[in-house]
Amino acid sequence: MMVRIGSAGRGAARLSAVVLLVAVLVGLVPLMVGAQQTVPAQTPLSRAEPKLGRAGAMQSVSVALPLVTDTAALDAFLARVVDPRSPDYHHFLTPAEFTTRFVDSAGRRDVVAFLQNAGLDVHDSGTGVTISASGDAAKVERAFSVQLDTYRAANGRDFVAADRTAALPSHVAARVRGVVGLDTPRIRTPHLVPASPVSDAAAAPVAPNGSRAVSSQIASGCSGATIAAQSYHAFTPNQLATAYNFDALRSAGYGGEGQTVALFELADYSDANVTTWKNCFGLTTPVSRVLVDGGATPGAGGQDEVELDIDIITGLAPKLAHLFVYEAPNSDTGVLDEYQQIATDNTASVVSTSWGICEAQNSAAATTGEGAIFAQMAAQGMTVFAASGDNGTNDCGNGSLSVDDPASQPYVSGVGGTRLTVSGANAYASESIWNSGSSGGGGGISAVWSRASWQTGPGVANSYSNTNSFRQVPDVSANADPGTGYVVFALGAWTAYGGTSAGAPLWAAGTALMNQRLTAGGDTRVGFGNPVWYRLLANSPAAYHDVTVGNNCVLPSPCGPNTYPATAGYDQASGVGTPNFGAIATVLATPVVSGLSFSSGPTIGNSRVTITGTNLASGIIVTFGGQASPTVTWISDTQVIAVVPAHASGVVAITVQNPGQLTAVTAAMTYTYIAPSPRLAPTAPPASPASPAAVPNVAPTNGNHPAATPLAATPLPQPARH
Repeated sequence: MMVRIGSAGRGAARLSAVVLLVAVLVGLVPLMVGAQQTVPAQTPLSRAEPKLGRAGAMQSVSVALPLVTDTAALDAFLARVVDPRSPDYHHFLTPAEFTTRFVDSAGRRDVVAFLQNAGLDVHDSGTGVTISASGDAAKVERAFSVQLDTYRAANGRDFVAADRTAALPSHVAARVRGVVGLDTPRIRTPHLVPASPVSDAAAAPVAPNGSRAVSSQIASGCSGATIAAQSYHAFTPNQLATAYNFDALRSAGYGGEGQTVALFELADYSDANVTTWKNCFGLTTPVSRVLVDGGATPGAGGQDEVELDIDIITGLAPKLAHLFVYEAPNSDTGVLDEYQQIATDNTASVVSTSWGICEAQNSAAATTGEGAIFAQMAAQGMTVFAASGDNGTNDCGNGSLSVDDPASQPYVSGVGGTRLTVSGANAYASESIWNSGSSGGGGGISAVWSRASWQTGPGVANSYSNTNSFRQVPDVSANADPGTGYVVFALGAWTAYGGTSAGAPLWAAGTALMNQRLTAGGDTRVGFGNPVWYRLLANSPAAYHDVTVGNNCVLPSPCGPNTYPATAGYDQASGVGTPNFGAIATVLATPVVSGLSFSSGPTIGNSRVTITGTNLASGIIVTFGGQASPTVTWISDTQVIAVVPAHASGVVAITVQNPGQLTAVTAAMTYTYIAPSPRLAPTAPPASPASPAAVPNVAPTNGNHPAATPLAATPLPQPARH
């Protein structure tokens, strides 16, 4: 029995009119925390391009088959692994453990055997959720019961497309989500925008508060970098590190030591260009290529994207243990194979990509295949960032409201774009949404993915989202305006770029530093990021810079009214906001109390206790015997002052809870409430009715010294203060 399933590029998965297998439909349901579902269909791609004829019989064709996984079990596990209250919280899996638990080994063997029997070369590591194969066009046609024809795209690129949906034996069709690679018009595009030099007479843009977009006088680096900063009014790494508070982590000794980041790329870079950048800033991070399917296609374009990503990562995480640059051909199969290789290698805790495609133009099989791989990455504790695109609300470029893949994938953190201004000391001043009218930070509402249970918080329910239940993007944002761009050395020159391409590696670098701090303190790394970012939005909004000015409606999209405006809290232009990495890291770390200014006091409370320790975040909750302090004054992440609440006498536990955490931590020391001492009888009658003798009373101690206080002045005893 043969079952015809959706071929790549034909939109939603389509089944034979003769046989409909429930298993195939189940296999096409992507994975979401909370067992979410996708929109059933995407618009099929047209074949308006001129047909050149049948593909040559010996032409090499590559395909990828995403495997069906145990979605119910995986959804349940991922819900637990991101829940701080669960025993499985951050108990990340290895690729082998993931495969054993959620991928049917017998089904894998069936798919491999089918491909081998068809005479194709099979590429399967035995782990993960995809199997790839390659062979000449004639063998591929016979294997999938299609005819492959050659077409020419508008840009002059030739591609192949099947004349019908693929057909597979029923026992194989039930094991896969689709076939990717039988329809190849799509390529991913990099999301960067070159900056334009500014004349010497032109002033840097001035913000409403009087600060300038860039103060190039305090840019750092070699002369080439500082001259570019002046010429383009662009930022060098030291300026971004101050504005987004990398400095708090780097000054504490966290520069990325022991941390590894992976870049997803579809082009190659120049070793000489990377060396020039590293020498300018005294960087020593090893940068290595990992070639997938032979690496990127030579001359395909995008070298500047790769070099931009490398420069931002290494500039902001200067002590990174290793930066792996994965490269594959720019095709549906190459994309899946590269993401799968990153997941299978499992060497990086953070992944960044700045390549994307309009969500509606991606094939259903490729979309769900990516989703399965990103779910694997989440189970393994990887944090994935993707640029949300540079066409604002109009990602497809056809005037429709649309968003970008993979930024819209639920297990990926989409990064939107802003325009940053700084003070004369590089301190953060303000931000607005990047929107030049013709380009801007991507964002909006997915047409494919349902909104996950973690996407909640102030602003998520808004006039654009209340009538639907679909995923919203971006999740976070960062500077992306080419007018306030990033200094890089790319294509052999000192220059500057903007675009959301820059924001994704910036967030990746910051997360690598946060992971270092968290693991050094005994905590686990960030892992799957989206539940974390939205939990902080609800409980620790001060960890972000809230962007409330501007919108990302880029013409010719329908822009009424002001789609999508920046608002307080979440919005579809800036997500939850831009980062204060020092504050985010403190909130995520487990608070530790190492000292109290005194450890006892009266049962009426009202005493002020200075608490010292580490990871004491702004907004921290302090309790004494289960009673929350009515006032906690945050001094720094090592010191807070808490007013002691009233409580019955006795020894009580002290707990602390950072606002981004769901559970409190019990301090090693305790606090003792002391009942009032009985009033002492007078030893002599008053000297006169109008002038009573003062009767002393001994106040409780703070563990060191007693204090005497007249009863007439203080009805009940107070502890001594130091």
